[in-house]
Amino acid sequence: DEHYLRALEHAEKAGDALHIIRIRSNRSSYHMEEGYYEEALGELEVAISRADLTGFTAYRALCLTNRGETHAYLGRLEEAIADLEAARDLYQRIGSRTVSYPLGRLGDVYRVRGDSALARACYLEAIGQAEASQDIQGLVPALGGLARVEAYDDPDRALELAERAVSYGPGLDYVSALLSHAWVALSSGD
Repeated sequence: DEHYLRALEHAEKAGDALHIIRIRSNRSSYHMEEGYYEEALGELEVAISRADLTGFTAYRALCLTNRGETHAYLGRLEEAIADLEAARDLYQRIGSRTVSYPLGRLGDVYRVRGDSALARACYLEAIGQAEASQDIQGLVPALGGLARVEAYDDPDRALELAERAVSYGPGLDYVSALLSHAWVALSSGD
């Protein structure tokens, strides 16, 4: 955190909008992972407003994805959906395969709301985009989420998806993949 604060100070002195956005986005992720959701939202408000002023579309989409995820953690599902859909639309407009991130998070929100068909569609699209770009960080959570959606209708496929998520090994979202696998196994009775 100290390094981020020093970097932010230097970026602000230099008037480097791109780095201000990146640093605030990274700080928001850190706050979100630590459970400091309001602090994360504060960082994102500044980052999003800077992205709007400078026209950095990809970073606006990234920050909207992070804000959507933060809103989801706070139980603000409608706000989460609005941010994630806006992020998805921006990524699609610029042709970025990074669209797998808001799609996967959108799948999570729809799954939590009980909208299985919408969740499934988001996860499948996220998986396709992540596979096309060989982005394991975008792929693993989408596989785990889809496994949870499929657990009741097709337990064998769900277990297959969860095992695939776990097969990518330790790294980002590995714990989530393990939890999805365990959840699917318990749900299907295996």
